[in-house]
Amino acid sequence: MSGLNERMRMVIANATREEDRYKTLEEQTGIARRRWMDFMKGRQRATDDMIEGVCRNWRKCALWIVTGEGQMPEISKDDDTYYVVSTPVNAVTLSRDKDGLAVTNVPHVINMREPYSPASFEWGYHGTGPTELAANVLFHFGLSEQDAREFAIDFSQEVISNLTRREDVLPAGEIKEWISIRLPAIRKAKHSKQG
Repeated sequence: MSGLNERMRMVIANATREEDRYKTLEEQTGIARRRWMDFMKGRQRATDDMIEGVCRNWRKCALWIVTGEGQMPEISKDDDTYYVVSTPVNAVTLSRDKDGLAVTNVPHVINMREPYSPASFEWGYHGTGPTELAANVLFHFGLSEQDAREFAIDFSQEVISNLTRREDVLPAGEIKEWISIRLPAIRKAKHSKQG
């Protein structure tokens, strides 16, 4: 049985094209391509952020990567099984891969269910997955982690739950407007209830 580093290399080799492997890895994980090159050539061991990036992007392989139990799940360069993790500039994009799993350009940084596994991102209704997405969108657009957690339910109810379930685009302007106009009003209302 190979070690974690070797299993990660196997997944990456099977899931990415050699000609644009390091560019793809950098775009999908936010980790510099030079570090990925060093890792793939055996010059460095996987770091926590690398392990998390690969497991998040190719999650059907995550358990095998970490434990080595069983056989590597089938994965190919033609599978659309990775999350696009890049900085939203003009909009948050939401779509689904061929298995119906969420594909978005919002990094999954905040786990609202700690210490348990994070919920998958969801939208188009209000619940655990949409609240998880809401917290991460707010965090990514400048709120502190504490504020993103605190106001995730409000943002989910007012914005995320109204998105189209199959795919949608949430313009940055709408997010910033909610943060600048609705957030102060919600804060004030919560403060009034406490006082």
